[in-house]
Amino acid sequence: MISSENNIVLIAAGGTGGHLYPGIALADELIRHGLTPVFLTKFNDNAKPIFEKEFLRYYEVPVRGMPRKLSFGLVLFFIDLVRSCFYTANIIRSLKPAVVVGMGGFISFPAIFTARLFSIPRVIHEQNSLPGLANRVLALISGRVAVSFASSARFFPKSRTILTGNPVRKSIFSVEPAKVFAELKLDSSRFTVLVFGGSLGASGINRVVSESLSDLAELKDKIQFLHITGKNDAGRARESYQKAGFKALVLEYLHEIGKAYAAADYIICRAGATTVAELLYAEKKSLLVPYPKATGNHQEYNASILVETGLASMIREKDLNGKLVARYIKDALREFDGKREACALPDFLPQQKLAAEIIKIAESAG
Repeated sequence: MISSENNIVLIAAGGTGGHLYPGIALADELIRHGLTPVFLTKFNDNAKPIFEKEFLRYYEVPVRGMPRKLSFGLVLFFIDLVRSCFYTANIIRSLKPAVVVGMGGFISFPAIFTARLFSIPRVIHEQNSLPGLANRVLALISGRVAVSFASSARFFPKSRTILTGNPVRKSIFSVEPAKVFAELKLDSSRFTVLVFGGSLGASGINRVVSESLSDLAELKDKIQFLHITGKNDAGRARESYQKAGFKALVLEYLHEIGKAYAAADYIICRAGATTVAELLYAEKKSLLVPYPKATGNHQEYNASILVETGLASMIREKDLNGKLVARYIKDALREFDGKREACALPDFLPQQKLAAEIIKIAESAG
């Protein structure tokens, strides 16, 4: 058993929703087992208001993403990396966590490296089918590597790698569509297209969806849009829908993404690992547009997994245009059978397996 004095699990997560939300799903599962999750994130991260909304404790360190080209920014990266390790050392001395977990991204560096110095058990989790640089390096000093896809296990030491799947928020399940339509003041008689670009939005997708409206004009009485734009494009998107005469709800951000999935009949979005995992459970038809600047083109690899199931189509952003988006929406409308059901909560979720592994490691170390 893990002692009550040493029941803290320090989770390094943030940057984008793809790293953050699996960490939050894991935290919820750890709480269910009587453990205390505490998060480590970077200064002024987008995760801060989400931690506060979820009543999760967190600490901040001055880490930053690593530039991919030689520049002065690379010097600043290493300076801040060293500084963040000192910050993390003080946090670890204070918390004395039983296990330290890195959810990917450069925030995991100070957490896992410093935990190694303190001989604290370490676990990293890889969300993507093509692992990122941070996790490939940190796997060398982590006791356990958890992966979301079997295809990514080959990048890590076989004896220390376990397939858990990608943790998903329980809030995406059991959301009744009828209640969502009433709450969001959407028309349940219309075919609903959900558009979003991940936690930070996607200007490329926002633009081509606006361009598609002229080719969808004859369907303006049959379809509506739920469009989560990110904070930069909301005004332009609202204006586009109003000018074209389409019913649309435009939001900068929606924390309760399960509501959006429940209302959606068709989805246009990026192919981050968390989005792909959620779409697999939601079983909604989608058009995936991988982020073209994703490291190692990993979003395209993620998308291919969903495409293979028959649930999604994929198109590269450079090939995307309004007419093509309109064609995909028209095809989806023709195939729509009119049925909407709440996404049922499965008996077993990936975070349960990951949490069980963390507990086992903590107990063996204690």
